[in-house]
Amino acid sequence: LSFSTNQNAYKVYAGGYAGPVGGNTTLNLLGGSVMSAFAGACNANINGYTTAIIGHEDNYGNKRDAVKGLPYVAEAVFGGNDFGGVIEGNKLWKTDNDKKVRSQSYVKYVSGEIGEGIYGGSYGSYLYTDTENNLYPQKPLSSPTFATILTKQDGDDIVTNTFVDIASQSESEKDIIGSAYPNLTLVGGGGRGYKGLPDYVEVAQTYVLLRGKNRTTPMAHRIYGGGNLSSVGETLVEAYSGNYSQIFGGTHGVLTETATDLDASYDNTTSTINVYAGIDNDEMDIFGAGANSGTTESTTINLYGGKVKNVYGGSLAEGYTAKTVVNVPDGSNLQANALFGGALGEDEG
Repeated sequence: LSFSTNQNAYKVYAGGYAGPVGGNTTLNLLGGSVMSAFAGACNANINGYTTAIIGHEDNYGNKRDAVKGLPYVAEAVFGGNDFGGVIEGNKLWKTDNDKKVRSQSYVKYVSGEIGEGIYGGSYGSYLYTDTENNLYPQKPLSSPTFATILTKQDGDDIVTNTFVDIASQSESEKDIIGSAYPNLTLVGGGGRGYKGLPDYVEVAQTYVLLRGKNRTTPMAHRIYGGGNLSSVGETLVEAYSGNYSQIFGGTHGVLTETATDLDASYDNTTSTINVYAGIDNDEMDIFGAGANSGTTESTTINLYGGKVKNVYGGSLAEGYTAKTVVNVPDGSNLQANALFGGALGEDEG
């Protein structure tokens, strides 16, 4: 599915509504305006893999034209499905920086204005358990998910269910992820999910690659290896370049303010964040866990270089992290204000 300038829609899907997809799906979001966009389907299994490409290099600078204009997404782009269904296939991707990544979904951000966020996973922000009010006459196949935990094959560097690639080289402030609410917007390797039910769109493996332009303003405000209201298994974030306000290994979650909030735990098994010399932002904080995490078994932050503000092995506001490692290896050219093995422990501003 290709979507271009002067086209408008509420939702766009590369797949179908409830009919299964026998092969792969690809969404090319070159322009126009949509509320939400899905590389997958609404409520159907996909036998292959999913792909979403957001924007085009022709958007950069003064080269915006009638065919490849500035895409606008009011809410979010998802690498997975909306309501239900399973993504079953996978593909080996070879990126411009020689990464070989095998994944079931792939979302590449090149340009455009995204109001709320980009997710490698699925939406699934529905109360599926509400049967009394007959909210969903089309019964979901399942909350949207991915078929399996992948294992490495010959030639694979990384295997993951979801792969989010922030590759934009734009210097324009019009190309941004999170224009609506800077403190609440995100790029997430996981899914969105539903408050209080973190297992709905749980993802076993996620990978977020950050290789955007080192410009003066943030390209994205918050980067999560995990998702929004969902648990994750193993997450990997690799930061090579680009301007971002905060990077988290885990998921966003919800600050526990009521007894109901205490019943939900937005967990993360393990997270790894690798920071390289191309990162140049002395206002950026890094957290090994999430913002309002549940339990994280272990976090590892490898600081191979770059310029950042503060680094925390744990979470931002709350959450239990069993083990943290903050590693500055020999030969690193890291510049940082402070390094903490533990968490920040402050409410979000």
